[in-house]
Amino acid sequence: MAVLCFARRDIIGESSSAEFTDSAVTASTSYSYSIRACDYHKNCAADSVVGTVTSAPTGAVDPTKTPDTVDGMPGISDQLAARAFVLGVSTITSQELMDLVILHELSHFNGVIGNPDKDWSVEKRLWTDCIR
Repeated sequence: MAVLCFARRDIIGESSSAEFTDSAVTASTSYSYSIRACDYHKNCAADSVVGTVTSAPTGAVDPTKTPDTVDGMPGISDQLAARAFVLGVSTITSQELMDLVILHELSHFNGVIGNPDKDWSVEKRLWTDCIR
């Protein structure tokens, strides 16, 4: 199945997956996109509105190209290493990180063990008590 991406009613591209990158955008500009699913013979369904996005401003930092270290800690280019560093462990898997993030956010509503945004020991306790 092909997916045609439209912006300003112009076909800007085609993708065989659920992802598409529009590389011809202007900084700080809003764009509205819709998609149209088509079969191999170009029999297409009606447009489906995906939404409006605004491109990044000129000079914005690409989050995939961050420094290797920030204040002596691993940079956000490697979230797993950074979180392992904070927790004082050698490694953390992506599944463990997702579990920890969920517990971190839920602890905001609980409040019993403290605020994980202000006290790293709260996250270390979540790690020790709930994950490892």
